[in-house]
Amino acid sequence: MKLLEKYPITILLLFSIGITFLIWGDVIWHLNDYLFAPYGDGMKNYYAPAYYVKYGGRLTFNGMGYPYSSYLMYADPMPIIAVPLHWINEYLFGIENYTIGIINFVMLFSIIPCILFLFLILRHYRLPVWYAIIVALLVAHLSPQIHRILGHFGLSMTAFVPAIWYILLRQTTSSRPYRWVLLQIIVILFFTFIHAYYLLIAAVFILAYLLVYFLQYYFKKQVNWRQFTALLLTAILPIVVFKIFQILTDPTTDMHISPYGFFVYHAEPRTILFSREVPLVGFWKTFYSNHTPKFEGYAYIGFTAVLVVLFTLIKGFKYVVKRQWSKIIRPVLPNNLRTAIWASVVVLLYSMCIPFEQGFAFVLDYVPQIKQFRALGRFAWIFYYIFTVYAAFYFYLVFRRMSIEGVRKIAVMMLFLLFSLWAIEGYQMIKAKKDYIIKVNHADHDFYGQTTNYNNILEEKGYKVEDFQAIMVFPYFNVGSEKIYVTERGSGGLYMGCKASYQTGLAMNSTFLGRYSISRAMKMGQLMSDTLIAKEILKDYPNDKPLLLVAHGKKFLPDEERILKKAKLIYQKEEEALYELPLSAFNDNKEQIKLQFAAQKDSLFRFQTPNYWSTDSINNVVINHFEDGNYADALFGEKALQQEAGEMVLFEGKIPNAKAGQLYLISVWVKSDDKHAAFPDFSYKQFNVENAEVAQIYYDPKDRLDIYKDWVRADHLITVHHPDNRIKISLVGDNIIADEFMIRPLDSNVYTKLQEEEGFLFNGYVID
Repeated sequence: MKLLEKYPITILLLFSIGITFLIWGDVIWHLNDYLFAPYGDGMKNYYAPAYYVKYGGRLTFNGMGYPYSSYLMYADPMPIIAVPLHWINEYLFGIENYTIGIINFVMLFSIIPCILFLFLILRHYRLPVWYAIIVALLVAHLSPQIHRILGHFGLSMTAFVPAIWYILLRQTTSSRPYRWVLLQIIVILFFTFIHAYYLLIAAVFILAYLLVYFLQYYFKKQVNWRQFTALLLTAILPIVVFKIFQILTDPTTDMHISPYGFFVYHAEPRTILFSREVPLVGFWKTFYSNHTPKFEGYAYIGFTAVLVVLFTLIKGFKYVVKRQWSKIIRPVLPNNLRTAIWASVVVLLYSMCIPFEQGFAFVLDYVPQIKQFRALGRFAWIFYYIFTVYAAFYFYLVFRRMSIEGVRKIAVMMLFLLFSLWAIEGYQMIKAKKDYIIKVNHADHDFYGQTTNYNNILEEKGYKVEDFQAIMVFPYFNVGSEKIYVTERGSGGLYMGCKASYQTGLAMNSTFLGRYSISRAMKMGQLMSDTLIAKEILKDYPNDKPLLLVAHGKKFLPDEERILKKAKLIYQKEEEALYELPLSAFNDNKEQIKLQFAAQKDSLFRFQTPNYWSTDSINNVVINHFEDGNYADALFGEKALQQEAGEMVLFEGKIPNAKAGQLYLISVWVKSDDKHAAFPDFSYKQFNVENAEVAQIYYDPKDRLDIYKDWVRADHLITVHHPDNRIKISLVGDNIIADEFMIRPLDSNVYTKLQEEEGFLFNGYVID
């Protein structure tokens, strides 16, 4: 014990390192060989820093979004790590083929400073060294941020909350708080340049602490205004500094101001109180059935802390009954712990989207920047760390009281049982992650190209990397702008594309980023548009070199198949293939349609109501140009139809001259904006003569890639079950702007709105 008291930090660090090696040993000895997450965000979060270290420079990321660059912060390469690594790789010695190992090392060993700061916090509250060491290890190893090692690498830095909390403790107890203000700002900005979420998490926590501190001490006239001002500066200055930095360095002008998820990715009581891991997950599911809690809101505090929640609620109820309000507002705890506890509750409410879901969403209209941090559940991490420390403090008081009352053996047994369960929960959670990494993820990945090197393959086939200007990946993906959202299908395509890009240095002409320009994403998506749409992005390509098409899998969507038919196969092995794709593959065929119409015009069937030409002799088409609409900036013609919110009914009734079993294509053009994450939802319903619903579809057209200017075409193929069935087509959502609605038989061609000087529409597509 004397050694423990004399060298607590040294012993703690030895314990921490030893436990880390004990748990993760199989992985640690081969850090560069494991991809913890070879798919989705995880693959992108390996690729982005690896590409930047090898090819990058300054604050731009050029690996995705060709022919454009993007802001480095939106690529999630952990800039505070990637930028120095790039400099080392460029000017000192080559480390480019060790980036994966470095990232894995940072994730696994970030738990050690977490343990250290937790220990310092526990010692601040005068808990014994032995007790503080055990609790620090337990709390750190059950941290909800550990889940992030399977994808959101920058968010896995478990040291963040304990670090800012410890500095806040020192700041609020120091006679010279401004020294700690400076340190806190530096620490917050350091973590912000790992991941921007840390900036607002810190600000919300400190402002909540400030609010609670004010309420607890103002009416007793005990507010230390010097401390108050120091806290306020600590919360605001990092935001100001980062915002100025962003204004000076971020060229993006049309990033979405309201990304999807603010009212979805939040915490719930069950994500805080119930485990999603063995051994308790089965028991807890009896309380919340089989519905899986939202991952983003997961901040399980552990069974030991859940017991403290119950005891605290019981005690709080007694105070309410006795009207002892001051004991609720100012519980009998060390001053800054009782402030921190209530501050963590305030932050927890925020993480649960309270009060925004309770009628205060209008506040977001005045501070829209808040919605940029859409995963509110991540703010629950504050509550996790503070409440688990409080739980440990609580049980130590119980232990000490039992020891004083002469039942020390029972007290020791109680602590042993509580700590054992705590340790089991933490170990099982980490073991599940480790087993998944070892058994499921790539331990033998070839990201660096030791076995399958695309540079060598191209050379063997008579090509050079310089023969191509960029990489296109199938299955196609386009993620980051919020308005267009086409995610990967399977894990192979993104992995293969990132691997090929890293090895060759060629950028991908699609994105899988956290944020991205709406206009650029739509331009890129247009490459997958119908052949009746001109590909405007080709004007921005610097040359006519072909693309290196990287394809993974055997099943592709029709538009992908159409493009693949125009490509030349270079290499194929199992499900991996490389193609030479000429830019001519993206040529539109508007001229052919013009010639076709000119040649067929006299033989087509003309109908007056609605006004169109058709290859079908039966008038069985529904058309609405919305020329009597209320929106001037139409896709084609003078007007379009706009509705602020709700359901815009585009058509309701029977399709004229319909036949049972006939296929019809419904289409409408919907305008994009930067204020709503989604497009209005496309709704189709079919009712029989008894008014019973016989068919329906409901979807957000943000994954549709028929893009013209800033409009997206929503369509759906239907079968008419009976000629007398009623069809209802609607758009549902906010800021609905629609133009050029059509229902036509799939086997007929329809020409509408003929004005020789302006062009016309062919099956709902603009031919200009």
